[in-house]
Amino acid sequence: MEKIGPTILDRKLSRVLFKVSAYNRTGVTLQLKTDRGLKEIPLKQENAHLYSTIVEGYGLDLLYKIKLEGEPEPVPDPYSHYQPEGVHGFSQVVDHEAYRWSDQDWPGLDWPHAIIYELHLGTFTAAGTFRAAAERLDYLLELGINTVELMPVAQTPGRWNWGYDGAGLFSVNHNYGTPADFKYFVDSCHCKGLAVLLDVVYNHFGPEGNYLSLFGPYFTEKHETPWGAAVNYDDCGCAVVRQMVLQNVRHWIELYHLDGLRLDAVHAIRDESPKHILREIGETAARLSESLQRKIVIIAETDENDVKVINPTGRN
Repeated sequence: MEKIGPTILDRKLSRVLFKVSAYNRTGVTLQLKTDRGLKEIPLKQENAHLYSTIVEGYGLDLLYKIKLEGEPEPVPDPYSHYQPEGVHGFSQVVDHEAYRWSDQDWPGLDWPHAIIYELHLGTFTAAGTFRAAAERLDYLLELGINTVELMPVAQTPGRWNWGYDGAGLFSVNHNYGTPADFKYFVDSCHCKGLAVLLDVVYNHFGPEGNYLSLFGPYFTEKHETPWGAAVNYDDCGCAVVRQMVLQNVRHWIELYHLDGLRLDAVHAIRDESPKHILREIGETAARLSESLQRKIVIIAETDENDVKVINPTGRN
């Protein structure tokens, strides 16, 4: 499966690979924000919709945008790992290897005995940040909690948000802190014996700061949802959308050491494919659990009271 977005190839040389998926475009350009101003680098077309380039020597916290042929202005990368200026600002490369984890002894989630506390980062402390929340974990332990379920932390527009209007699916909300701050929070939880789950939203994406439609067939009128056009899981060009969601599952669990994901309102995910995207998410989590040697869980929110949601994937 092709990984889209930025990937650091060599930390010492500050060599970064950028991959962009863009449909029906005659050209894609990377716009870098450097100390000497803006620099544009054309991407090489690898196939019908995949473009790539490698840049070197600009640092591991490089700021960038993507310029699509035919569009008047460059836009943030939908696969960006951090948006320090918000949903409309420059995307930033993240050096995920820079953080030194200390949760090597974490045994993993004890799911049958999980006592879950749903937590909103913005209101859990006065500061509303990952670092501040990490200093209040003893409060949760005193309550008898052993599992923290975070409401969505993906990038949303504005300062205040519950998190369900996510526009940057791979980006940690800059209002709460940096990717390193999020890792520190998860690390602190694990060191105190707390598992961490994360709410993710795959049934719709926030309207403001959502540039996905410029890049491909991420939405379809084939189905109606309370938010308008459905996320395209089963119409023409849906492969890139399904790949994005599965990459997102791996992104949060692998890079941030999460113990599982809670899927928002799965009854609003429209998918008539031979293999439903929920099944693929479950299979991805199972493979991650095996490779990481720890329990990874997927929780599905639904109001349909349908047993198919909790049946083993082998029983469809």
